Amino acid sequence: PLALIGVVFSVVSAFFYLRVVVLMYMKEPRLEVPVSTSLPLKIVLATTAAAIVLLGVYPAPLLDLATAAMTGWEQVSVVTTGVLQ
Repeated sequence: PLALIGVVFSVVSAFFYLRVVVLMYMKEPRLEVPVSTSLPLKIVLATTAAAIVLLGVYPAPLLDLATAAMTGWEQVSVVTTGVLQ
């Protein structure tokens, strides 16, 4: 019975997801909406894109920072909670 419920919900969710895909790619748009961009928006988009590319190509500094932030965290957690004593 539980597997049948899972199948039914999967079919329902597939219907909703496929409906979005059909509306996006297989139907004609109702009207064209002009997109206007301002200088601050362009700056934010360029900065975000550059950060994504930089961290995707060279993630070591961010990983080193995360590792340094977690150094000693396990010992502090064990001492304060009293676990493993």
